[in-house]
Amino acid sequence: MSPASYHVSYGTRELGFDLTYSPRRHTVGITVLPDGRISVTAPTDTPLEQVQAAVLRRASWLVRQLQFFASVPAPVASREYVAGETHRYLGRQYRLRIVSLVEESASEGGKLPEPEGVRLRGAYLNVHTHLPQVPDHTRRLLERWYADHARRRLTERYAHCAKQVRRYGISAPEWQLRTMPTRWGSYTRAGRILLNPRLIQAPTACIDYLIIHELCHVAHPHHGPEFYQLLTRLLPTWPTLRERLNQYS
Repeated sequence: MSPASYHVSYGTRELGFDLTYSPRRHTVGITVLPDGRISVTAPTDTPLEQVQAAVLRRASWLVRQLQFFASVPAPVASREYVAGETHRYLGRQYRLRIVSLVEESASEGGKLPEPEGVRLRGAYLNVHTHLPQVPDHTRRLLERWYADHARRRLTERYAHCAKQVRRYGISAPEWQLRTMPTRWGSYTRAGRILLNPRLIQAPTACIDYLIIHELCHVAHPHHGPEFYQLLTRLLPTWPTLRERLNQYS
């Protein structure tokens, strides 16, 4: 069944929401989507007045979430993976340099070339490739390099953040890398934390913020007041770090 649209008045604001009924739900669920829409799912036969009352109880939180998504920058232009393009690693920008292994071998008298891969040298990400004119191949090499570095670096940062939350009685669950188009991380219903390998492009402080954010969900699997109180105790500067992280979207 398609959702129906309703609204509630909160001060001078009108909060519109899409309502879907589900026979499998036992409580009213409220979600703010990244595009600014409010999605509500309620048990079948729940009176509309009861649903609207539930939305009003979460109104201040909804406004904060809407403001947050409105502050997220627009996505950057698509990458072309050509020489001279800039890419980020741990918050710093590096220029892409394409190194042809075929030409390199020829210039060295037929010497066996180095294996394909990416080397970070100074201000450059040097992509050593047999296919210098194929941007899609360059992309695959670069993504593999990012994934390898993300796995090592995020393992270190996760262990560091797990120690910080332990004093609040939080046991860090298993985690894994997962490429997600619109999210930096997630705490799943199965009790696992997912981290986007693209985090490796952000500064270490932002990586720690995201990991601590997800670890707070172990204690509070929502974005209610208790969640933000815990996050603030652990990391008082989280609003600034969140804004900084979103610059890397």
